[in-house]
Amino acid sequence: MIHILLSILFSLTWIASGHAEDKGTGLSSGRFRESGEELDKNELWQSKGFRLDVGYFRGQHKGFSSAPSGTIQGVRFGLSTRFDERWSLMGALRYGGASDQLNGFVYSIATGPGIHWNWFTFGLIAGVTGLSEQPGARSSGDLERLSNLVSSYTLPEDGDPISACTGFGPLVGAVLHARYPLGAIFAVKLGARIELTRLTCELDTERVEPDTAEALTIRQLWSGWRWSMYGGLAWR
Repeated sequence: MIHILLSILFSLTWIASGHAEDKGTGLSSGRFRESGEELDKNELWQSKGFRLDVGYFRGQHKGFSSAPSGTIQGVRFGLSTRFDERWSLMGALRYGGASDQLNGFVYSIATGPGIHWNWFTFGLIAGVTGLSEQPGARSSGDLERLSNLVSSYTLPEDGDPISACTGFGPLVGAVLHARYPLGAIFAVKLGARIELTRLTCELDTERVEPDTAEALTIRQLWSGWRWSMYGGLAWR
């Protein structure tokens, strides 16, 4: 699923930059330069074109109601298209681990517009996030539920969390980052991100309904919010 979402993200940025000028011939202000005149590193980073970055993130996931909380950390891959000095379309893929009350892998893919001011960028994002926990990630009342299970059902959000969550759902949030150019090609990138999430979790009971042979599952909605810091290296 992740590679499909990443392909969609790359396609969107490619289409969005389809009519962009060659970044070596002009700037968004409409002021063109002679071909022999060099641009300084700040002007090059403000010009149109693709940006790539890779780095590390770490933060906290806070569950609402009875949903579990925990530490999240992992790798981040960013892809963006700069339209002009002020605007860009940003995207990021994250993959890592979740610990404490959570126990498994967490991932997300998000995209949205960004506005630039000097070295700083502020953006709004929307996307999809997912969680895949190890079986028996936490103690719960699953054994009692399984003993009386006759069909799939959904637990209330404020009930005891299921013992392991496998699922995904939407996210919305905001990002703020700073980019310091090291030269015409590389830059250091540091940022922060905050987001709201809503996961549709499922627990596979390893049972099937006798009449239909459909898998019996226990579902639960987990809502929460996350904050994280990240840093890495960017290319243009």
